[in-house]
Amino acid sequence: MPRPPPPHTALAAKSGKGSFSGPPEWPRNGAVLKGTVHVFEDKPQGSREWLLVSEYKQAGAGAFVAVPEGTWMQFEQSGVLLHAA
Repeated sequence: MPRPPPPHTALAAKSGKGSFSGPPEWPRNGAVLKGTVHVFEDKPQGSREWLLVSEYKQAGAGAFVAVPEGTWMQFEQSGVLLHAA
């Protein structure tokens, strides 16, 4: 089973105008993420549930955008980050 990245690993994302590295400005409040939920009993980085993200849509955007393979989002980090749709 795939694993979430180690703490403080910068995400790399590609835009239509080239690429940039570091945490992209996603997901903002109200964004919708699509992917596969994974549950880890050992709670990596303090979160038992993680989403292996395949694409996302910012609040108010019209279309979903693909993310690089291996992009993870934890469900909790000092509070709930992801909510079921």
